Amino acid sequence: MLRRTAHFVSLLCLVPSLCAAQEAVWTDARTRSRAAEHAPLVREARAELDRAVAGRAAGARPPVGNPTVGVLFLPGVPDFGAWTTAVSVGLPLELSGVRGVWSREAEQGVLAARARLDDATLRAVTAARRARVELALARALVAVQDERLSTAREAERRVRARHDAGAATAIDVALSERETAVAEADRSTAALREVEALAAFRAALDLAPAEAVVVDAVARPEAPGGDVTRDTMLARAVQRRRDVTALDHDAERHGLTGSRAVRAAVAPLVVGFEAQQVATAPQELGASVGASLRWELPVLQRAQADVALADADARASRTAASLLRAQAARDVVRAAESLDRALAEVDALESRAIPAAERLVRATEAAHTAGALDYFRVLVARGELLQLRARALDALRTAWSARLDLERATPLEPR
Repeated sequence: MLRRTAHFVSLLCLVPSLCAAQEAVWTDARTRSRAAEHAPLVREARAELDRAVAGRAAGARPPVGNPTVGVLFLPGVPDFGAWTTAVSVGLPLELSGVRGVWSREAEQGVLAARARLDDATLRAVTAARRARVELALARALVAVQDERLSTAREAERRVRARHDAGAATAIDVALSERETAVAEADRSTAALREVEALAAFRAALDLAPAEAVVVDAVARPEAPGGDVTRDTMLARAVQRRRDVTALDHDAERHGLTGSRAVRAAVAPLVVGFEAQQVATAPQELGASVGASLRWELPVLQRAQADVALADADARASRTAASLLRAQAARDVVRAAESLDRALAEVDALESRAIPAAERLVRATEAAHTAGALDYFRVLVARGELLQLRARALDALRTAWSARLDLERATPLEPR
């Protein structure tokens, strides 16, 4: 019954799109494609990757620094013998190897950013698919409530007619009125859920606020089959989670940050070219040229604080990666068990509970028409059928949520 209802809802959803554009239907494949390219989370992660790539420029600096120029001029006043002029040009040469470390550090940042982009893409796609399921089920629930409201209004009309003919009591009329009012309220609640689901879907795919959205029906999700065992899923969770990989690269990058700080504390060697003119006798000047070397000895200032902070950051990243691996394994177990339970509930409701409730409604309506039962029993039977249909939709939502959580926790091979 749930499948037939979902199919009916999908047909209702497709009618407007046939008048506009058939390609407007948001299938699961189209939702995946759009989310992978345009989801806000993906765009933010892509911007972070661009920033990390730009960091490679730090390791591409030339080994020769900016030249320094010095000028000294002593005019020899009042004593000409003190006349001195000097010009020096210095070239700092990088000998610490910091450029190579900086290059490796930047590369680790790029690898971490790429891993985060992969993880952001998976999370965005999962969120978009979840939003599509929520929207489809919300609209299916609206269809159920519409059917309930239509039935309640028709029942109220018939009860009033029977009351006017003296075949029903005022209690029957009050019960039918209450059922209609409750059906209207529940229909409004379902419509509110649809509005919220539609807004969430647009936000997940970065769609325009008023863009029309048509989704196809949601089928029953399937449990992982084939050779995908629980051990296989646990291995994927531990080995392929890209957010864990990003933390591993962060730890390597922080270690290189400490090494770079140590090397950066080594000042460059400054090779100087000197030219000097001094007074050698009254009214006579002499000149000389030469070279000089200047180097700051890294004895006391060795970036101790920077190294300590970088080491602490590296340890924090390794700890976070270890905790996330353990949590990923727990997520697999929880999602797999939740999926099994939810699918069992869906199957029980679809195959037995709902068909039995439908037979009960038909039987009570027939008995009421024959005068064997009062209308209250008909309302009870219809209410139980509606509750089962709504519960089936909730079970289907739970099953899809567990399935998507399982796919999020056990990613495929990284790009």
